[in-house]
Amino acid sequence: MANLIQKNNGSSVPEPDNSGSKKTAILFLLSAIVCGVIYIATESIFPIILGGILLVVASIIWFVSITSGASFTSAKKRYGDAGERQTGYMLEQILPDGYTIVQNAVVTYQDGQSEIDNIVIGKTGVFIIEVKNMKGDIYGDYESRYWLQDKTDRYGIEHKKEFYSPVKQVGTHIFRLANYLRDNKISTHISGAVYFVNPETDAIIKGEPKDIPVFDYDSTQEMINYIMNGNANLSGRTVERIIQLLNEKTDMIS
Repeated sequence: MANLIQKNNGSSVPEPDNSGSKKTAILFLLSAIVCGVIYIATESIFPIILGGILLVVASIIWFVSITSGASFTSAKKRYGDAGERQTGYMLEQILPDGYTIVQNAVVTYQDGQSEIDNIVIGKTGVFIIEVKNMKGDIYGDYESRYWLQDKTDRYGIEHKKEFYSPVKQVGTHIFRLANYLRDNKISTHISGAVYFVNPETDAIIKGEPKDIPVFDYDSTQEMINYIMNGNANLSGRTVERIIQLLNEKTDMIS
């Protein structure tokens, strides 16, 4: 059984952008104030009624903008984290002795930072496994910058959403990790893969995978073979040194 190292870096989730909703709430609030001014000037009851309605609407919009968006983002983050942990446990159980999985390592290089879901280190090489816990059909091209998720929710409503290519994302992770290791006197090829862990996902990716193949739940064994058939032939000392570097206080990596 492989060794699993789970790093808790406490990385923060970017706050959702609710600026549009907040601007709308401010507009309603200003309108309510104007109604109040008109009431004072005219003593007509209509402006004060309208102002009260606008004030209530502004309060509701503001409350929704600061709660529902953050709650949705937090739930999405937890869902993604669950997929990363699940993949780490699976790799730990399936890969044999001699392999180590470092989870959630943060690598910084040239003012850019990568939080890497799972890094597998063993005699066969160093492998970055980017995990996506998404449902539905995934359409993309290895060369495309954006891919498409097409899913149907529990109510039978279809949802389509573009997202940044995880293959491009892995390419950036590889660049930073390879340069960090090189700066620490370790020169080795870094391999990468994208793994859609959810069994309800079907990844349909066009083109040639080149160095970063894409796997889904049904091709899990193919991903394991990809790792175990690597030809880096790293020495035990090199493997230990890479693990040591990744297991250091990685938020200080530069």
